[in-house]
Amino acid sequence: MSLRLDQIDWRRDEIRLVQHKTSAPLTLPLSAEAGNAIAAWLLHGRPVCEAPEVFVRVYAPFVKLSGPTGALIMNRWLHKAGVSHQAHDGKTFHALRRTTGTRLVESGAELELAAQVLGHGQLASSRRYIALADESLRACCLPLDRFAPTVEGLR
Repeated sequence: MSLRLDQIDWRRDEIRLVQHKTSAPLTLPLSAEAGNAIAAWLLHGRPVCEAPEVFVRVYAPFVKLSGPTGALIMNRWLHKAGVSHQAHDGKTFHALRRTTGTRLVESGAELELAAQVLGHGQLASSRRYIALADESLRACCLPLDRFAPTVEGLR
């Protein structure tokens, strides 16, 4: 949420920042779709202000988003969409992060990239996202048809 304007390299289509969780420098590709969405926000949605952050409050004071803002925004949109939400039902901001990790792995991205995007300092922290990649796991399965049953009457 603290992405600053000076961290976007529009000419190279990259975002360069220091990961908050790990303090490690990170360079991420900026897709045309994401770049266009950010540009639309900057040109048509973001209030005119001096804040260096891309995402700021839409009501004064126009300062960077902080605290549980992501969760609050998600809850507001769930409510607006008529989606009920209760504690531990999987409709959380953290679930959105897990889905992002899962989709990255399922799309063929290296686990190291998923770890970087999610801000994990240890690769082991991202391994749980592999378990959610059902299609990738199916590709790893061995066929069982060559193993004959050992108990009589199973065929």
